[in-house]
Amino acid sequence: MTVDAPVGLRDRDAVIAGLTLPWNSGVAEGHVNRIKMLKRQTFGRAGFSLLRKRVLLATWSTTRLSVIGLPSTER
Repeated sequence: MTVDAPVGLRDRDAVIAGLTLPWNSGVAEGHVNRIKMLKRQTFGRAGFSLLRKRVLLATWSTTRLSVIGLPSTER
């Protein structure tokens, strides 16, 4: 039988890195949150093809607005 380290000790390096490094996963988490919101809106309506179209359209419109110089909040 092997004894694993307590969770606090096992994740110590990850916690220290998360608190001290300037990088974070905020952008990725924002995309995941947006996709989950779109998924909730289409729940029970259609399959994966509609969800895919909505995700691509939302991504395209946000990117398009930033290319022409408008903030993504002004739609």
